[in-house]
Amino acid sequence: MQKVIMENGEWKINNSKLPQGWVETKLGENIVDIAMGPFGSNLKVDSFVDSGVPVIKGGNLLESFVGGVFSYVSEEKADSLNRSVAYPGDVIITHRGTLGQVSLVPNGKYPRYVTSQSQLRFTPDSKKIDAKFLLYFFKSRNGQYELLMNSSQVGVPAIATPTKSIKSISITLPPLPEQKAIAAVLSACDDKIELLREQNQTLEAIAQTIFKEWFVNFNFPDKNGKPYRDNGGEMVDSELGEIPKGWRVGKLGDITSISSGKRPKNSQPNQTTTHQIPLIGATKIMGYVEDYLYEENILIIGRVGTHGQIQRFYTKIWPSDNTLVIKANDFDYVYFILKSIDYEIMNRGAVQALITQTDLKNYLVIIPDNKTMNKFNAITISLFKKIKNNTLQTQTLAQIRDTLLPKLMSGELRVAPYGGGADL
Repeated sequence: MQKVIMENGEWKINNSKLPQGWVETKLGENIVDIAMGPFGSNLKVDSFVDSGVPVIKGGNLLESFVGGVFSYVSEEKADSLNRSVAYPGDVIITHRGTLGQVSLVPNGKYPRYVTSQSQLRFTPDSKKIDAKFLLYFFKSRNGQYELLMNSSQVGVPAIATPTKSIKSISITLPPLPEQKAIAAVLSACDDKIELLREQNQTLEAIAQTIFKEWFVNFNFPDKNGKPYRDNGGEMVDSELGEIPKGWRVGKLGDITSISSGKRPKNSQPNQTTTHQIPLIGATKIMGYVEDYLYEENILIIGRVGTHGQIQRFYTKIWPSDNTLVIKANDFDYVYFILKSIDYEIMNRGAVQALITQTDLKNYLVIIPDNKTMNKFNAITISLFKKIKNNTLQTQTLAQIRDTLLPKLMSGELRVAPYGGGADL
């Protein structure tokens, strides 16, 4: 049995005896049906419609399940791309772009999906391999090693001859009942993580709805508890159009502190005993470092490259030098202001998108009176406190899953089928 281990700071293959009843085979041995997404000419931006069949892109491969915000194609377009259609229970990986991504198509969301040109779709033979077991294989060290061993980092990262490379991947399979038992243990964590993630989406949507009603439509509660503008509240002219009397227009820099992140001395792609602090890029964690720059409520946006994704943090982090760091007393109000900005109009980069501190600080915003702001803060603080608690739970669950994953997938920790328990 091949097992990936860390030795002298490098991943290496260690051959060990297979657990009884387990077999080693290759994905190309009629275990899964593999199909690439359509050629780019068959799935262009002008193919997208407002609703219909969702398209799975790299950004839709979440923690373990396909989700997030989708683009759509018509039912007719999906029919014409039949070979690239994915169904609940299929496993999706990225073969071009952000390599290593893997997610399962969930039940109960949509009856079918279309994979984009950068994804591969796996349909497992249910008599030979459990879909969730395949998901966790690809998330394991062994699976990631096998997945990336034929990748190229020249230009856009990609897996060379992806279908052929994937079919040659070795996988160790327990008996099917044990596969299902292993997957059940791991998916218990992922199911809870997904539920908490959906709760957070709902809570943030509530907060954003309140923000829009109060600070865009100006229907915050008046002194009688009625919608201000709809109830005849007095409005005055401003540089940004009519605003409630007593409010003003100012610059974002008037209510925030904005600075750039910094380049760390060294970083590691994965957490180690010495590198525990997340290194934050424009859209996500891009590595780990030894020290931290912030341990407080801060907002991070991309300074160079990708723009428009607003990240919230409150634990120890190191923002990279391609980010801007925003601090504010009215934290949630500024968060939603940042989410509403059209960053394209701020772009000063010719080859690569670039936003300057000065332009962001000079961005005109509406500044409400203190009474209204305090009321909004009181509501959103409670909502985001719940989001924070949910996020901490997901981190704990992910740590538990990631601790169990290599032990279960290697047979070091055995799980008896049909809920019979686990033995070390």
